[in-house]
Amino acid sequence: MTKANPHIVHVIAGLETGGAEMMLLKLIAETAGRLRHSVISLSGPGTLGPRMEAVGGTVVAMELGGPFAALLALPRLARLLHRMKPDLVQGWMYHGNIAASLAAMLARADWPVAWAIRCTIQTFQEKLFTRILVRAGALLSRQPMAIFYNSRPAQAQHEAIGYARCGIVLGNGFEMDRFAPDPQLRGVVRARLGVTPDQLLVGYVGRLAPIKDLATFFAAMARLAAMRPDIAIVAMGRDLPRAHEMLPESQGDLAALGERLILLPEQTDINGFYQAFDVLVLSSLAEGFPNVIGEAMASGTPCVSTDVGDCPAIIADTGRLVPVQAPGAMAAAVKDVLDLPMAARQMLGANARARIAAHYSIGSIARAHEAEWLRLVAARHSGTA
Repeated sequence: MTKANPHIVHVIAGLETGGAEMMLLKLIAETAGRLRHSVISLSGPGTLGPRMEAVGGTVVAMELGGPFAALLALPRLARLLHRMKPDLVQGWMYHGNIAASLAAMLARADWPVAWAIRCTIQTFQEKLFTRILVRAGALLSRQPMAIFYNSRPAQAQHEAIGYARCGIVLGNGFEMDRFAPDPQLRGVVRARLGVTPDQLLVGYVGRLAPIKDLATFFAAMARLAAMRPDIAIVAMGRDLPRAHEMLPESQGDLAALGERLILLPEQTDINGFYQAFDVLVLSSLAEGFPNVIGEAMASGTPCVSTDVGDCPAIIADTGRLVPVQAPGAMAAAVKDVLDLPMAARQMLGANARARIAAHYSIGSIARAHEAEWLRLVAARHSGTA
């Protein structure tokens, strides 16, 4: 029998805005009435810590200075977990997963541990220490009772390099009431951007990092602009205003786009931008389950994406897929969507929203997580953990 209001303690590297961190926030908000959630951040409270507490979670920030400091602080983490008396410890991403398992082993605790892996292996190919953690995780992966992946490719890749075959795929979830078509908001955001109501607008949302392959995105947009000089392009996210200095290989494409390209930093009112876009583009070299695709689709915006991660399963026939590092194919696919009559493009967006509602609403995804957590807690209390 599962005890009432079981206590789930989450261990995560930090709480700045990111895909895994946002998913944790949403899961706490959806299940706080039935589960108790505590979050241990190995670093600071970040931007999301206060928001997690506002929806019913408890946040403890260990304020550790880095991965080596985290290793030295494992006894402290083990003592903290003992005081919290968890029914289940949920690690998040490689740092949090390994810390959760090592602390449990150090404490000789009987609480079950679960891991969450929310990326394909290539997603962190530019980070040496994370690549080391990926391999270390394979050696330690028999300790957790379950490993939650947010995409099938992520599960397959990790199990291929030796991760225990206790994986469960639980996709990302999206708030259908927050990400919803709103013609008035569309007009407000377009006016703020200086985009006319009838002008076609292409959007990109994401950080500027090698794995996101913005060079291909800008090359594709330069080709598209040559074919459709009536378009405007918005690229927004961390470091995007520095694109000219961070992407020397894209200088020609950026110059060709000129005033048609609007570069913006990371935004908080992201829903309004999805409303303003006629199509969203993802140019990544690798992904697991990209939140921007689900958010845009929930907003009724069709997507053109590289064929990475679970994007084929998410988008299905509601958008377009192109090979990685293929700016010509990307430009052609975006043009194909923009050339559709307005009614056909709106229908594509409506189908995209319906697909997210049917398969990836936050309510259904949160219930799936809750069911798995309760299963692990019940196994512990029945003596089968």
